[in-house]
Amino acid sequence: NPAAEHIFGYSAAEMIGERLDRLIPAHARSEHRAHVQGFGDRKDVERAMGHDRVVQGLRANGQSFPVDATISLITFDGMRRYVAVVRDVTERMRMADELKRSLESLQRAEAELRESRDSLRELSAALQSIREEEKTRIARELHDELGQALTALKMDASAIASDLAPREAELIRRANGMKALIDSTVEIGRAHV
Repeated sequence: NPAAEHIFGYSAAEMIGERLDRLIPAHARSEHRAHVQGFGDRKDVERAMGHDRVVQGLRANGQSFPVDATISLITFDGMRRYVAVVRDVTERMRMADELKRSLESLQRAEAELRESRDSLRELSAALQSIREEEKTRIARELHDELGQALTALKMDASAIASDLAPREAELIRRANGMKALIDSTVEIGRAHV
């Protein structure tokens, strides 16, 4: 028929009386014969009818290509005949391969994304840990420096208070107040480190 002429590249006149092997690549001919023979030997015609399979076809130009073949067994007046419906599935197979590659690419991208997310989580946790360590280090340094400065101030206030004459009671009271304020500031600093 015209569709077969188009698919295989042979005219109907070229194929009349020819063996089906002409439309099958040499490497697939024995497998095809065995399949057709097994198909014809089956007793259960219902089960045998309508077997779909993708096989290789051979164009007149020698190009091998995938075809979807449906073979049906018809028995008429005790004679067995086979009817084959063949469709060129080159484009379907190409699209299926492309879809498979796209899916594999998508799966790789998803795996890379998961790895990136995991790495980002680990980096974020490490950064948070570094921040906490740095805050603690700075707080200790500030505490140590502040503690040293307050201790020096307290010593100076004590020295001033001891150098004052008893008649300068107001200045002595203020110096002692400064020492008490320094002591409470040191305690506040210890409570927050």
